[in-house]
Formats: sequence, C-alpha cells, structure tokens
Amino acid sequence: MKRYLVTILAVLTLAVAAFAKDINTSEYTATAHVMSASEQSVGMTTYNPTGGAMIGGVRYGSTSHGRARTESTTIGVGRFVYTVDGVHKELLVGSDYPAKVDKRALLMLVDGKGRKYHITGVQEQ
Repeated sequence: MKRYLVTILAVLTLAVAAFAKDINTSEYTATAHVMSASEQSVGMTTYNPTGGAMIGGVRYGSTSHGRARTESTTIGVGRFVYTVDGVHKELLVGSDYPAKVDKRALLMLVDGKGRKYHITGVQEQ
C-alpha cells in the first residue's frame, strides 16, 4: 500500500512539473479577476426504486435524505464569468492573475506557476 501511494505521488509530481515547465507567459494575454469563493451545503433526497418494502406484491421504493457540500470559485475573464470546481487556497478573492481560457479549463499563472482549473459553468456579464 505504501509503495502504491509513493508511485501515485511521484506520477502526480511529474505531471505538475511537466505542466509548469511548458509555461509561455506571453500566451496568458487575458486578466482573470477572482470574484468569490464559496462553500454550500445543499439538502438532497435520493430515491431508490428497488430498495423498499414489498407490500401486496408491489415493491415500494425507499427514500433517503441527506446533505451534499459543494465548493466553487467564481472568476471573471473579459465579459464572461466562469465557475470552477473547489475553493482554491492559492487564489485570493479580489486579485487579478494572467490567464487564458481553454475549451474546458481556465489556465492561470499564480505566483509564477501554471494552474489549471476545470470550468463547470459560464455566464456572460
């Protein structure tokens, strides 16, 4: 198990190093403004149609209730506002960073390092 974790850590380190090595700062022509970072706890209901009791030859499903926690960061680039997964400690709300937008990712230079953030939503301002 320990050897497996060491292998995963080594592969992730190499992947991050490869991404950081290929940074061409002149490609980051846009400015990204970090607008907000938030955590939300949302109530949710799950229905399982096969998990309930059998009454009179009819199976009734079961329902369970719970809470789901979501985290997101809102970043403005030009006239668009992008939502990315997670709250990222390296991004300061109210700060500007050099950026470029890929089809599904927002690439930003944070403290001289290239960072890639998965886009989950886009709105036009």
